[in-house]
Amino acid sequence: MSITLAPGEARNLGTVYLAPITGEPASIYGRVVDSDTGSGISGVLVQVGGYSGYTNSSGDYDITGIPAGNYTVTFSKAGYETMAI
Repeated sequence: MSITLAPGEARNLGTVYLAPITGEPASIYGRVVDSDTGSGISGVLVQVGGYSGYTNSSGDYDITGIPAGNYTVTFSKAGYETMAI
């Protein structure tokens, strides 16, 4: 799934439900892109529960070791609207 952040845009996409596989910790991954250019955005802070990470130079992120449960995932970077899904 790709998340597009537009300048001045605010979108609520709901809550992310992570399902465990045989009791193993869960993970989330994806890409954050600029809505105007379609290019990946580096340095976006991705937060889920007490876990977080930043997008790389291509806009990709991967956060692992998340306990199973219901979470809101937040994406934020200066110059862009913060998005929570």
